[in-house]
Parts: sequence; structure tokens; C-alpha cells
Amino acid sequence: MHPSIVVPYLQDGDVILRMTDGFWSALFSRYSPTDQRFSHLGIVRVLDDDISVVHSIGSFANRNRGVEEVPLRYFIAVARSLGIFRVRGAEGAAISSAVMRYIGRPFDFDFDLDDDSTIYCTQLLYVALRPISLEHILSTVYVEQIGRHVIPLDAISNSPVYIEEVAFFVRQNRYDAERNNLAWYRRILLSILSHIRIRL
Repeated sequence: MHPSIVVPYLQDGDVILRMTDGFWSALFSRYSPTDQRFSHLGIVRVLDDDISVVHSIGSFANRNRGVEEVPLRYFIAVARSLGIFRVRGAEGAAISSAVMRYIGRPFDFDFDLDDDSTIYCTQLLYVALRPISLEHILSTVYVEQIGRHVIPLDAISNSPVYIEEVAFFVRQNRYDAERNNLAWYRRILLSILSHIRIRL
């Protein structure tokens, strides 16, 4: 997905949600009971013409990885789908400034919402909104596999009271849309078999 498609919709402090390919994205999206379009979250920072995204990402190879600021193009390059959301009743600049206080915090593999020494992705928005307005309460769901209440992505994407959906994009790529579809494998197999028959 190219940044030029997304940039016209962005404002400082917007919440940007994405879904990528892979096991972990599929797993995290399933924690959302009502909207499973997304698996990860970041906060947009706009400084003049420079647009970046602050997010918290975990890595088993590097346990110190966590809250970091990356260029917009890097954040959206791997996105299969992308949503832009805006928090009602809160100043965007205040949100983007608030998340900068957490740069360098490790990722929270325990998903402990009461401990800010480590931060998981949706927790980053939670801690950013907390000093701005107590009215912006993000709902939680209980995840049996980890034995904790966590903030799912649909606490943002399906929150009509506090958060407004600005735009939604899906990567237009037939291969990506069909590669996990059994019909796609069937067509490939039939194509191979037809070539074999022709050669025989």
C-alpha cells in the first residue's frame, strides 16, 4: 500500500490500525469479538511534511523491542488492510505527544494493563488517553489462553461513542486475496495438470 493513498486522510494523533499476513496477525485479530479486520495499532505523528507512526511491537528474537517510532511507509508496507480512526473530544497533538513518553519501553508479553513499564500495542493508546480524558475508556475482553483481560482492536474500530472511522483500505492484490483459499490451490493444480496433459 502506497503512502500517497493514505496521507490525505491523516491528522496528527490519529489511530492507525492494520492487518498483516501471518500467524500472529490472525491470532490477535481473533481476540476482537465484533470486528476482526485488524491485528495491530499505531499512533500517527505529523510534523510539517514528516509523517511517522508510534507503535509497540514484540519480537521473541529481541525482547527489548517495544515502543518505537517508524516512518509511515514502513508501517503500512506490510498492511493487508488499513483503517484510520480519530478520537472524538481529544486533541490529536496531545495524543501524539503523550505516546512519545513511552518510546523505548519494551513490549509487554504478559499483557498486563496495570503495569506501564512494558507496553503492548493497544495499551499504548490506553496510556496515551489516560491523562487526557478518563471518559475515553477502552473496553477489554478476557483471553483464556493468557488468563488476562486485554484491550482488543475492536475496542477502537467498533467504538461509535468515542472513536470515529475516517477511512478503510484493502490491498488490491488478487494473489493476497486468494492465496489462502482452497479454490486458488485447485486452480493452480488444474493448470499444472493441463500443461502436463498437453505435453503428453
